Amino acid sequence: MKLKDYLESKKKSGLAFSKETGINQKAIDRITREVGGITLRTAKKIVQATSGEVTMWDLPTGEEDKVG
Repeated sequence: MKLKDYLESKKKSGLAFSKETGINQKAIDRITREVGGITLRTAKKIVQATSGEVTMWDLPTGEEDKVG
């Protein structure tokens, strides 16, 4: 499940999730828009905070932004 879908299903804002996890709100916004990649540390925090409902495979890698 994508993070955006998870937040919608839990009726939770990006700001609330940011405060819960300690992840910067701008990073949460980028992740929900699937823009750029994220660090492994951030990915682990998200998977843990969502009890695995959002998996590593659901998170953006930033690879789609690279050309070539």
